[in-house]
Amino acid sequence: MALPTSLLFFAATGAVVLAQLPVIPGAFLMMFAAPYWSVVLVNFGFLGLAVEAATGRVTRLWLIAPIAWFGGYATWAYADHATLSRLRAEIATANDAVRVPFDPARQALVFEDDAAVRWFVERFALPVAYGRDRRYVGSSHRATRLAEREICDQFGHDTAKRDAGTDVFYSFSGRTKSPYCTVALPEDPTLPAVTVRRREEQRVVDRMPVSETTTTITLPDGRSSVLRGGTAAPLGWIPMPVMGCTLNSAGPRWVCFAQFERDDFTSLQERVPGQTANSSVLMRALGLAYAAPDDQRPSNPDDLRAAIAAATRRVTELETAKLDQVLADPAAQVGSLPFESLRGRVDLFLPRLGAMIAAVERGAGAQTNARANAERLFRLVEQVLADRLVPYRARIDALTAQDYRLVFKADSADR
Repeated sequence: MALPTSLLFFAATGAVVLAQLPVIPGAFLMMFAAPYWSVVLVNFGFLGLAVEAATGRVTRLWLIAPIAWFGGYATWAYADHATLSRLRAEIATANDAVRVPFDPARQALVFEDDAAVRWFVERFALPVAYGRDRRYVGSSHRATRLAEREICDQFGHDTAKRDAGTDVFYSFSGRTKSPYCTVALPEDPTLPAVTVRRREEQRVVDRMPVSETTTTITLPDGRSSVLRGGTAAPLGWIPMPVMGCTLNSAGPRWVCFAQFERDDFTSLQERVPGQTANSSVLMRALGLAYAAPDDQRPSNPDDLRAAIAAATRRVTELETAKLDQVLADPAAQVGSLPFESLRGRVDLFLPRLGAMIAAVERGAGAQTNARANAERLFRLVEQVLADRLVPYRARIDALTAQDYRLVFKADSADR
């Protein structure tokens, strides 16, 4: 009896895979999702074998192949989903038992991950939340508060405030702008801190890939509670064999593979509409309620303006002290971006202009940190209007002749 015609599907699969092995034409085929062609070809091949064997075109022994393929895959997928259900039950039981005595009026909520703070402030009844952020002098945290839009409109284009670490973020509800926004500024918490630390671990549970997150909530007295969560990647119910090659840009290198497509990012926790699974579990443990847009309470505008002014003043004073430190010792260690808040503050430069140019002269030819400080100071000097630089013009020209990097930029004031 002749061989099944459906074997041509498998031959075509092999040809497509072999064609992808060289970078060319593999890269061209990758643009047309060639690794996914095997999903159709392989499944159609096994379905074709079943049809041909059932209709008597080939011996019924060929039924063994599709039964083994679809039956074996279904067994594997069922095992993955059984493991998923077990993990979800374990995590739900463990998380339901966690209740943390948190009081926003008496304690500060501090996230180790600064990126998560704004999301929580926008969605939960939380007057302020902090994230660890050491980019700005004078504080190791950034405070994020909900604000009325007029505050963000007022400070959104204020470069002095932005250079001192104050950022504004507009929120959207669907495609329309929310009546509120968030303001983040350098500020350390003054109340006892309840810290939230999140850790992620990649592992395999019963052959199913799992990305498990552990969120540790630590109270001011040192007591801690742990919440579990994360995602899993179970097999779907339809076999999706993916075979081919693609460019791994991290290498970069041409990588070939053969695997089943999985349902990545399947949550291990209960989902709440409008929230991520991790956030809803965390907020429930802290006793915080989700705040619909109409129920949100922004910060008092006057208090927020005062906080922004205080943060700006604090950062500016500390960076001015760094400037004076460099003027006294051009090789002083002051960090990689020591004068962010001083850009445009000509009122601070003029009384120090002679000392600044002298420090540039001392550091220009050095091979130590003084060289980097000299260029930073020179970028501050170039912000001074040309008529104020007339007494120093010859010294500035000499510096330019000595070092090509000490040249006023084209977009600075007219020289």
